[in-house]
Amino acid sequence: MLKSLRKKGVAKKILWVIAVLIILSFGLWGQSNQVSSLGPGRFAGRIFGKKISLEEYAFNLHQSQIQAIIHYGQNFNRIKQFLNLEAEAWDRIILLQEARKRGIKISDQDVVKTVESYEFFQREGQFDKLLYNDLLRFVFRIQPRDFEEGVRDALKLARLYEQETANLTVPDQEIFDAYKQSHEKIQVSYILFTNDDFKNQVTEDEAKARDYYQTHQNDFLNPPMVNVEYIRFDFPAQPDPADLSEKKTEDGNAAAGATEAQKDETARKAIEVYRELTATPDFAQIAAKNNLKIEESGFFSMEQPNLKAGWSYPVIQKIFQLKAGEVSEPIATDEGYQILRIKEAKPAFMPEYQEILSKVMEAWKTSEAAQLAKQNAEEILKKVRETAANFKRPDFGQIAKDMGLEVAQTPAFSRGEYLPKIGISKDFQEAAFALNEENSISNVVEAGKGYAILHRDATTPVDMKEFEKQKEEFAGDLLIEKKNKAFSDFLTHLRLKANLQIEEETRKTAAQE
Repeated sequence: MLKSLRKKGVAKKILWVIAVLIILSFGLWGQSNQVSSLGPGRFAGRIFGKKISLEEYAFNLHQSQIQAIIHYGQNFNRIKQFLNLEAEAWDRIILLQEARKRGIKISDQDVVKTVESYEFFQREGQFDKLLYNDLLRFVFRIQPRDFEEGVRDALKLARLYEQETANLTVPDQEIFDAYKQSHEKIQVSYILFTNDDFKNQVTEDEAKARDYYQTHQNDFLNPPMVNVEYIRFDFPAQPDPADLSEKKTEDGNAAAGATEAQKDETARKAIEVYRELTATPDFAQIAAKNNLKIEESGFFSMEQPNLKAGWSYPVIQKIFQLKAGEVSEPIATDEGYQILRIKEAKPAFMPEYQEILSKVMEAWKTSEAAQLAKQNAEEILKKVRETAANFKRPDFGQIAKDMGLEVAQTPAFSRGEYLPKIGISKDFQEAAFALNEENSISNVVEAGKGYAILHRDATTPVDMKEFEKQKEEFAGDLLIEKKNKAFSDFLTHLRLKANLQIEEETRKTAAQE
């Protein structure tokens, strides 16, 4: 989205798209304004024993919001629910206090240079003052001087980061060790003892199952559930690609631009309806007025979501943050936009034991079967090692075969890869990479839904030629990671020294977002 600001004749259209983004995120701006209107004489909190005014807090909250939008661009609305902008505002205040203590100053020239470098404010690769003023006024809702002072503060924080991390380096051995960690591969054979293989050896015992229930009650807690009603704003059906090839826009491109315009119009319609709902929170009335159909999800939980509506996991998380009767802002989906309303919510509850007796029995049997699987694996491991000790180069596969056991083999894999039958098992992979020529057979390892005994078959060492090719870039990434970790530790220490105390009224206001 930012790069398209450079194209001729699109500034107004892009300004609208950005405005849509901000309107969808209106709660954030409303919150900072709400904080600043709590009244004179009030303060937001204390750091280092010093009172922080509501105005200073609101300013830094607003600046945190602006920086997040500039940083994430059109993805901001998707990820804003994962951001804790209130905490970022307080971190900003704490770090700026440290910057002042160190005498860090930023010149006007550096501020101007930084502002003019933002692609956000450029047209045809050049800073556009008119576009700059329009975006500040209509999108960021901030005066140029306040925006520029926010940029000055951001540069102070960057300078502070540089000071704290300037002396960090990554030694060659550390670079190689990290590269080896991510690029070395191993292949193993294994004997798998699945829990399901031992369930038929478990005889049902209601008394033991009840005891299991008493010590694992939280496992049977029915999770919170919601019933959602929603209205859809679907994008118009896409034209046939064959038809597009015959239709050209004025600048010679295929008529895909019209599709983008239709998407913008869909977003505009969703926002208009959302505004009506904020004024008149009657879902049925507003839907009928706009000839929109209300659909209903039926009750579902976060663990077993309703997938037919096309909601992503972040959207489902957001749904469960809404209260009964609350209406969501327009939510983007692959097909368009949706506005949701929580029709009914059920809190988590513990069902009666008799209602879940079969579920408890099954869980207890699985637990018992897992113990049997582990015991059996331990007994087999002892026999495998006793037999292997008789050979200079023991054949793990043949030993297992002679014992009537099935052996599976993984492909060569690196850490973090998905493995057939096993999935992603940290214990399995750590045990595999711990094997060597002297110790080629593992202990019993938990692996997915069972236990396994591993044998090291082959190791694919690091390709040194590839390492040398990638070393500089890899070292750069490693250094950034190291610096970020060091600065995070520095900030944690600074937070402790600051002893942040938030004024309760500010806390309540922040919670209303």
